[in-house]
Amino acid sequence: MALATISSRFQVVIPRDVRDQLGLAAGQKLQAFAFENRIEFIPVRSACAMRGFLKGIDTTTIGREGDRHTRQRRDNRGRAPAPVRE
Repeated sequence: MALATISSRFQVVIPRDVRDQLGLAAGQKLQAFAFENRIEFIPVRSACAMRGFLKGIDTTTIGREGDRHTRQRRDNRGRAPAPVRE
């Protein structure tokens, strides 16, 4: 387990093995979250860098919103609902 220390200016140095494992670079932005009793840092990645990261994911198990059809009927005000593309 890698340890980090908080400086008097509340700065934290991420240990080298963690930086290398995650491919972090100097100056890279991280989002910080307080979650339960810990701090989590999530690397911010551009949309271009994220392209294809879900390749091969099984989308058949993802459910649709239950109110989707109801809302669509209400918005059409009596007209036949538009077909839902899946």
